Amino acid sequence: MCVVGAGVAGLSFALATITAGYKDVLVFEEHSRVGVPKHCTGLVSETTIQAWGSIARSCVISKFRDYVVRDVEGRNVIYLKLLEPAYLLDRVKLEEELADAVLSAGGIIKFRRKVRAIHPHRNVLIDHEGNHIGYDIAVVCEGAPRILARSLNLYSKPRNFIGVQQLVLLNKSPETVTVYADRRISRNFFGWCVPVTDKIALIGTADLHGPNAYVGVLRILHALEREGYHVRDVLERFGGLIPVDLPRRLTADNVLLLGDAASLVKPLTGGGLYAISRVFRALPGILKHTDPEELPHALMAEISVFKRRFKLHGIIRSALTALGGYETALKALSAAGIHSIEVRKYDDLLTNMKLCFR
Repeated sequence: MCVVGAGVAGLSFALATITAGYKDVLVFEEHSRVGVPKHCTGLVSETTIQAWGSIARSCVISKFRDYVVRDVEGRNVIYLKLLEPAYLLDRVKLEEELADAVLSAGGIIKFRRKVRAIHPHRNVLIDHEGNHIGYDIAVVCEGAPRILARSLNLYSKPRNFIGVQQLVLLNKSPETVTVYADRRISRNFFGWCVPVTDKIALIGTADLHGPNAYVGVLRILHALEREGYHVRDVLERFGGLIPVDLPRRLTADNVLLLGDAASLVKPLTGGGLYAISRVFRALPGILKHTDPEELPHALMAEISVFKRRFKLHGIIRSALTALGGYETALKALSAAGIHSIEVRKYDDLLTNMKLCFR
């Protein structure tokens, strides 16, 4: 079995298959190590943490039970009360821990090996050096550009948001996570300020256009300055692509898409770890009761659950964008006198919400 990409999706799949008794699991990674390029914020739920167990718990930086959703000036403010806490994960460490687990279980990770092409009818991968590698099943866990998925005609032209983030040192620590629903921050998405450790916060946003996202981050920094949070230093800048579309199909013969390659990210928030963790948790049962040749179809059935749910959420996000973005929803809720929203399931903000009026 061949896995293309040693990110969280690829490593999770490799670990689950090795643990289930599959032999000769080979992971191809184009970079010299896991965890690069860094691009994810890393906010996940208790459900997601439970899927990876001790591996994920060792990567927790902090947890939150409250979000503040607001515009830049603070004229419209709503509080999210999370009945299931959200955790901030060290995403790079998570990939390192998963890679160690894969290697310890007998898997092989080939670094600096970029897969250039896949020929599903011949069950052959071709790497950047022209080597032909045979496989029985290939799982494509490439990043959001989805070059291989496009070559397999599973996408026409992938559509992505561009995320931009800065890790900053402030003069004091923000109290909790702040979400900026403001068209001046992003017309298509939202911005965020996430406390990391003492006086260090992660500032970011996403947009269809990179320059707009960069300007959005600067506006969040200016808003923080006005409220007394002065930036002492910018410790790190990073970013990446967030898939905002769905593939035509998730399989091509014995090739399966997973993770960002399959656009398995939550449309309303851009989070990709939840779907990966659910597939990882379901894999042992699927592998135990499925013949190898039927594995792509069994996984397709599991992933289709997310595909249907995410399609609905994608429609809601598109409607919000057409009506003026997330700011429109914030203003409407605020005008209706809503002070806070209790969210029972952090992984699905639309499930079991309780509105609390002023």
